[in-house]
Amino acid sequence: MALPASLIASDLPGNREEAELRAIFRHDGLTNARLAFSASGESCGYATLDFESSDAASHALARHEGRVIPGHRALFKLTLSTSGSGRPPLPSYRLCVGNLAASVTDADVYEAFKTLSGDVVGARVALHKGSKHCK
Repeated sequence: MALPASLIASDLPGNREEAELRAIFRHDGLTNARLAFSASGESCGYATLDFESSDAASHALARHEGRVIPGHRALFKLTLSTSGSGRPPLPSYRLCVGNLAASVTDADVYEAFKTLSGDVVGARVALHKGSKHCK
C-alpha cells in the first residue's frame, strides 16, 4: 500500500498560522497547509499538510516528527492522513472524558487512545485556569 501524500499535524498551539506551517515545511515538498477551525472560529489544534508525493510526505514525517515547533515548547506530532490530496475527508469527532486524575497530561490521553485507534489526531486535557488541574 502506498504512503498517503498528506500528514496530520496535531496538538498545535492555538496561535499557529498556515503561513508559518508553509514556511516550516517549504523544503519538504509541501503543496498545501490547512488549519482546522471550529464553527465558532477557534483553532482545533491540528492541520492537514499535503505534499507533492508520498516520498515527500514520508521525508517530512521522518524529518519533523517529535521536533520542537519553532517559537513554541510543544513538539510536532505528525501522523499519516487517511484523507487529503483529493480524497474526501473522514468525519471528525470529539470525545470528552471525565474524572481524570490531576496528573494526567495531553500526552497520556493521546497515547492511550492512539493504541486503541490509529485515527486519533490529538488530545487535550481541559484545565481549570486557576488551579491548572483537570476539569
